[in-house]
Amino acid sequence: MTGEIKSAGRIVLLGAGHSHAELLSRWRARHPRADVVLVNDGNEFVYSARIPRVVAGEAALSSGVIDIARTARAADVTFENARVTAIDRAGKVLMTSAGRSIPYDILSVNAGAAPMPTVGGRDRAITVKPWRPFLAWWARFLIDARRDLVPRSLAVVGGSAGGVEIALALARRVASADVPVRIALVESRGRVAPELSLQASSHLRGRLRAAGVEVHRRARGAAMLDEGGGLLLHNGSVLAVDAAIWVAGSRAPALLAEAGLDVDERGAVRCHATLQSLTDPSIFVAGDCAGRGIEGRTPAGVQAVHDGRLLAYNLPRALKGNSLKARPARRSWMSIVDVGHGEAVADYGVLAIAGARARIWKDRLDEAFLARVSVPREA
Repeated sequence: MTGEIKSAGRIVLLGAGHSHAELLSRWRARHPRADVVLVNDGNEFVYSARIPRVVAGEAALSSGVIDIARTARAADVTFENARVTAIDRAGKVLMTSAGRSIPYDILSVNAGAAPMPTVGGRDRAITVKPWRPFLAWWARFLIDARRDLVPRSLAVVGGSAGGVEIALALARRVASADVPVRIALVESRGRVAPELSLQASSHLRGRLRAAGVEVHRRARGAAMLDEGGGLLLHNGSVLAVDAAIWVAGSRAPALLAEAGLDVDERGAVRCHATLQSLTDPSIFVAGDCAGRGIEGRTPAGVQAVHDGRLLAYNLPRALKGNSLKARPARRSWMSIVDVGHGEAVADYGVLAIAGARARIWKDRLDEAFLARVSVPREA
């Protein structure tokens, strides 16, 4: 049966990403009577910064999972568990897979991004997102490696900071489990973590070398070949590995482009510094859904948190037709990469710090964020 959520003057938040989690943590005290709906496919918010430690066997996934429905209710925000399949901009409604329509006056999209589907045999090519299927695959891979005691090899496709974190986490896990698995990192550009400073990239290359991770630069993974065939690269050569994990090539949800919004090469919506779409001022975007616009944005983890703070200010003002705040353009964002063993690499602009101090800093920021967006069961 087709249903409809009736409203007037409504803000709808599509997706439970980092930006919307930050927004919810700030919402209740400022806008206690606002009509706001959070729509998400499932009631979980997974804090992605925790994933490398889960992969390495150093933390449980539960330590980074938040019940976002509970967080929404604590902020007096209605939660709708639904999978949105289309945005009807003319009618200002979201269409769900169950045939429901959810109307909005102002829409904010923070639905994340994920690597493109890969080509390859079953269980031999997988994307890091969604997180749960990837972690389940990794657990099975380790079980098989322990059972067979046959040397295996894995490639991480994508040498960004996130790819480096995953590769180092895999290396720590196989070392602690004492299983014979060789890890390789495939990066299409000339250095690892090219979005960071040269100094930070150099630190990370040293950590990869120390962990025994092979680095293949100026190489781009195309597909996993048939059983035993290895990873086909775009230049036609083949890297001998048993399986590949795709981190590179993330794209925003296709429904954004399908709605007729102006998007960039990643499918992310081009936006103003107010986070409004260049195409439709009633639609805001944040996190990985926000692409290059007049501000010249580039993806950065900490940027998503700043987006959430800006949304908390701008969305109710947009609903009332008031002037909006534009975030000043910034050339650099702080990035902290977990390299394991109680250390991290912190990068800001042309400066980088590596070691235990950076890890302490990262831990404090992570715990502060989780504390803000978490709501105890009794609340």
